[in-house]
Amino acid sequence: MVQEAITHNESVHDQHGRRRRSMQNSHVQPRPSTVAKEKMVVIGGINNYVNRTVEMYDPLKDKWFDLPDFPDNISWFSVCALSHSIIVTGGILEGNIVSKVWKFEGRTRAWIAMPPMLKPRARHASGALGELIYVFGGVTYGTTYSVIDSELIECYDPTTQSWTHVGQSVFPRKQSQVVTFSNMLVEVGGLQGEAKSIPWTILCVLEVGRT
Repeated sequence: MVQEAITHNESVHDQHGRRRRSMQNSHVQPRPSTVAKEKMVVIGGINNYVNRTVEMYDPLKDKWFDLPDFPDNISWFSVCALSHSIIVTGGILEGNIVSKVWKFEGRTRAWIAMPPMLKPRARHASGALGELIYVFGGVTYGTTYSVIDSELIECYDPTTQSWTHVGQSVFPRKQSQVVTFSNMLVEVGGLQGEAKSIPWTILCVLEVGRT
């Protein structure tokens, strides 16, 4: 009986060992990654009228797809990407500079209204860094309702859902571009006043944790 039990135990272990080796040696293809792939999204614009259409380009499929229209007839807004969302700030709506902010959720493909900026702003630049959104330059309203260049830098924190002033541009301008470099946001180019262009060598740099 003892010898029979030993033989049975060895047989079971040998079967398990063969099964494990079989699984290890099998040529099963891994499942495709479920990580979201990057896509390009084009929002609105002007074509003899304010365009509200939104399109997405998928490089893997080499195709363009329609997305839900932008909620407002806004022009001269700024766009930046944050995580799986697209953030649209400010712009000109029916001839007025606005402080509106919209978020496009990539997962649900829906537009959601966000807390407005502290001041109306158009023809500005924006960028995301460290899960925060920063807005630079553009034009806003002065004390006499005149249109002036905006020198204040605003920041939106999703955790508190609020905007705060975090800095001031040395060279306030409009129609500039903001790019991410290391742990900094760099504002490049743009226009000062009515038509004076800013040389590309003049930059406004904002480091995270500093104003």
